[in-house]
Amino acid sequence: MAGAFLANNWARASGVVISSAPAPPASLPLSNLLDPQPRVRTRLAGSSVILSADLGAVQQTDCLAILSTTIRAGTYRWQVSTGGAITYNTGTLSASDHTDDEAAGALITILPAAIPVRYVQLDLSDSGAGTRDIGLLVIGRLWRLRYGHQYGIREGRLILDQRERNPLTGAEFVSPALANPRLASFQVPLASTDRSEHRSLLRTLGAAGETLWIPALDLSPIERNRRALWGAVAAPGDEAAITRSSFPLGERGFRLVERL
Repeated sequence: MAGAFLANNWARASGVVISSAPAPPASLPLSNLLDPQPRVRTRLAGSSVILSADLGAVQQTDCLAILSTTIRAGTYRWQVSTGGAITYNTGTLSASDHTDDEAAGALITILPAAIPVRYVQLDLSDSGAGTRDIGLLVIGRLWRLRYGHQYGIREGRLILDQRERNPLTGAEFVSPALANPRLASFQVPLASTDRSEHRSLLRTLGAAGETLWIPALDLSPIERNRRALWGAVAAPGDEAAITRSSFPLGERGFRLVERL
């Protein structure tokens, strides 16, 4: 199945109100969930936590995620509504089945289709956890590609470790990076109906904003979390354009590096 880009992250829009029970410490506030840098985190204590968001208006939504979280066990559940009865409930899901260190703390839920949403609630439970950190809250709409990425996709890590060598003695001085971010480089064939979505993505994000890239929507939850990337859809100076490869199709090459 084809993949998707996060076209709109409603959690970053003005007017969004986030609350939690219990409240986080003042040094790691809930406002950190809206900071675009995932490692700027909030801390939620207690075996059971309720995290709530009011988007301020009804928005078409099919992606719910928390990124850069330390959650590795316990359970979680998403519930959404437009103001009345619950319109979608994921049921209780096992965090230990859906995330690990390779996933960089991502817990991503994809709805079958976009539905109107204003209020979102995330229930977290782990009897063995005193605290859990969360870096980013994502509530948004996906641009679901019509075609999958082409063969030849490259996935791995941008190695930032340093190995300085003394040119006289040959001795090496190793400086490991705090993290080597994941990366993906790939070509996507785009139908004519994708072009307006692509233009909107570039206009909204440019090189300063981030998107959530999901390589395929039919991946298992843990594989989706491992391979999904939060990163910029373009780099400064890029000619981010679609190439007309045939009459009905264009194509665009993407290179995303995970923002840490």
